[in-house]
Amino acid sequence: MKAYIDGAYDFVDVRDVAEGLILACRRGKSGGTYILSGEKITVQELMCTLEEITGVKRPWLKVPHWMANAAGKITSLYYRNSKSKPLFTSYSTEVLVSNCNISNSKARKELGYDPRPIKESLKDSVEWFKNNSHVF
Repeated sequence: MKAYIDGAYDFVDVRDVAEGLILACRRGKSGGTYILSGEKITVQELMCTLEEITGVKRPWLKVPHWMANAAGKITSLYYRNSKSKPLFTSYSTEVLVSNCNISNSKARKELGYDPRPIKESLKDSVEWFKNNSHVF
C-alpha cells in the first residue's frame, strides 16, 4: 500500500469471537445480547504496528477522506468490469470514520470474555501468511 486514510476500527480476532460464542452459550442469559468486540485501533496505529512486525515500510501518504471516498465510487466501476477485487470501496472508507466506540464490558463481566490484544492477533496473522506462502 502506498497511502492510507485517517480513521479507526474495532478489530477482534476470530478466535476470540468463537470463544465468546461458546461462553455466551454456556454462561449467557437467555435472550441476552453481547458485543464481542476487541480493540479500537487507528489506521495509522495499525500501519505502524504492521511495520514493526513485518519490517515492511508503512504508507506515508495520508489521503483525505473525501478523496478516498470519491475514488472508491469511481474505481468500483473499474473493478466490477475487470472482475478483480478492489483494495478499498467508498463503503470501507465510510466505516473507518463511523462511530466505532463500542464496548464489550457486558460480555467481559457476564461471560468472562477476554479478547487478546490486537498486536498478538496481527503477529499471528503475519506468521500464518508467511508459513502459507501468501506474502513475504
